[in-house]
Amino acid sequence: MLFNQLINILLPTADEYICYVGGAVKELAWVPLPPTVDTQYLLCSQRNRMNSFARHSKDKQEDALLLVFECKMSPAGVDNIWPLQMRLHYGISLAQDSVHSIALMPSGGYDESTNRLGLLAVASSSGTAIFALPLHLAGCEKAGKIKPDAVIALEPLLTLTLDIENPVKDPCTKICWSESSGHNLLVSGYASGNVAFWDISDEQGLNCFERNNRRHFLPANIFYFGERNINYLELHYDTNGPRWLAVGALVRKLWIYDISNWSQPLPIVGDTIQNLFLGGVNWPPLWDSLVVGATELYKYQYPRLITLNPSGINFDHGPLDALLSSPRAVHFNWDQVALVTVTDNGDITFIQSNQLNMESQLQKRTTKCRTVCATEACYLNGTSEPDSVSPDVFRRDYGLLLKPLTNVPHAKNTTYRNSRIQSGFELLSLTRLNCVRWNWNQCARNWIAVGAEHGLLRIVNFDRTKHFTII
Repeated sequence: MLFNQLINILLPTADEYICYVGGAVKELAWVPLPPTVDTQYLLCSQRNRMNSFARHSKDKQEDALLLVFECKMSPAGVDNIWPLQMRLHYGISLAQDSVHSIALMPSGGYDESTNRLGLLAVASSSGTAIFALPLHLAGCEKAGKIKPDAVIALEPLLTLTLDIENPVKDPCTKICWSESSGHNLLVSGYASGNVAFWDISDEQGLNCFERNNRRHFLPANIFYFGERNINYLELHYDTNGPRWLAVGALVRKLWIYDISNWSQPLPIVGDTIQNLFLGGVNWPPLWDSLVVGATELYKYQYPRLITLNPSGINFDHGPLDALLSSPRAVHFNWDQVALVTVTDNGDITFIQSNQLNMESQLQKRTTKCRTVCATEACYLNGTSEPDSVSPDVFRRDYGLLLKPLTNVPHAKNTTYRNSRIQSGFELLSLTRLNCVRWNWNQCARNWIAVGAEHGLLRIVNFDRTKHFTII
């Protein structure tokens, strides 16, 4: 797909910037930047076909495409319009590969003197590699000279391989980069159910070697999780470095390991919440508790957020919030002490999340309301709505009604949306929001990026002082 074929529909509002990027948005990541840099960069991983994850057929190998967007504020704005300017910086092409997960080095990757935007770890069907993202493309003295349809192919800076002599054909489905000081640890999960630890600081050890002028790393440790297709990996750390690792498959299993000794990960929490279809996992850095999203596939009207406390000091687990539809991604903002959740029906929900390590405080709110940005699918053909909806029918006959940020009292949480217009499961798979990432950079801590299955990319400007009302 060429960049000039992307359908760019720009729709700025008072609190949101919306554009269409031409394909299903699978994963998003804000590039970590120093506080002196005002321009923000957003990395986007796409899926070539809508709803393709539900097809029980062998994936066709196609070129993967990662998009890097440049976001900055306009000096002159219009009344009631958020003055955000967004443009395509460049694209990264990965030949004959499928990207399953991405992770950026949490800090220290940006270096203007060496023209480096950041370090990116990519988990794909062919394995795992770390790339150095260029700040400006080669041959361009100024950023303004970069062509909007520029596509580049990068060579790996580091390659993480399971076996150098006999390459293992095991797709890497998830990768996580430690946020602890030094960022030396990476953890990757594979389709076979294996979990690998990588120590990229050990350049003089036996696990690091060079071949064909490329540096390779072997895992410091690898173990079998017990379920195939690792979907979720979350790391938690303290002053001594990485402390806990949460590993989860899509169904049945979510375990937490003590990884103070990487060579012997010790399971400390297992089967606490079982028989649940997981719909998002996030570990707030402020507390020990892990936030887990539970979907409604196991039990009707069961979607909710649950917290797990591996220390078990105050409680083991407890409900955090109830949702109207299955959650698909969760992310936490430590600056605003708020949690954002995106769901199958297209809702973006903001809730206050104080004291997640105290069971008595989980469902107590010090604000009168939550903030919801709802989406409704509207059938526009003029005939009776079909029972079965394919991606082609959805694109042709349906429109989306995007509602602005609205404050909803907690007492009306389950009634703000008309139950008569709840979408069926086929339509939910097309309206779902796949990913959400809060920007942790100092210049843009109110920005939230949301990616949808139907191809809309939304940047929300959320200020809790304007929405959350203190009791």
